[in-house]
Amino acid sequence: MKLIFLLLCSLIFLYSFGQNSDTAKRSGIDSFLHDMEMRKEMLIGKQFDQFSFPLIGKENFTNADLKGRVTFINFWFESCPPCIAEFDALNKLFLKFNADSQFTFVSFTFETPEAIAAVRKKYDLKFPVISIKREECYRLNQQFGFPTNIILNDSSSIKYINSGGQLGSEKVGIYFNTIIYPKISKELEKLNYTKQNSSPSNKPKSLSFK
Repeated sequence: MKLIFLLLCSLIFLYSFGQNSDTAKRSGIDSFLHDMEMRKEMLIGKQFDQFSFPLIGKENFTNADLKGRVTFINFWFESCPPCIAEFDALNKLFLKFNADSQFTFVSFTFETPEAIAAVRKKYDLKFPVISIKREECYRLNQQFGFPTNIILNDSSSIKYINSGGQLGSEKVGIYFNTIIYPKISKELEKLNYTKQNSSPSNKPKSLSFK
């Protein structure tokens, strides 16, 4: 009887320990995600960090190039499956809004120019991609990792920031269609701009690929 009693006690202890361990893990993850969301909320309304990067055919690409325009900024790298999963949606977003003279699309990565060229060919990327240092990627995306998507208003204030992504094309499409598109459209509407009123002289400068 004593042996059976000890075995039962051991099983109960192990079960309780396992439950507490799982609960602690879940609690830790929940706390981390909560802190991430709080950090994102605190960034809303703040100015996007200053930057200056050399581009082919242009002295420098800086924050000044974003002033007066709604800007969508994407961060990615090649070995990031959620980043790759967004490429098709990013292409569609670029093609949808690029004709608007008050919209700018920027994609940052720490991949080399050679790697970017290969990725552009492999995935038929339509949007401009800028190669910058790894530490600059993390500085500009606020250490949120990859992929990170940011929307700025015409004053270069952060209106939306999100990190992480989906692997399925359907879920990615839903995310862009229900969240990204409406937020960009809302900011463009605030500028009282329509394509019928577009002027060639106001078309944004094209970005050279590196």
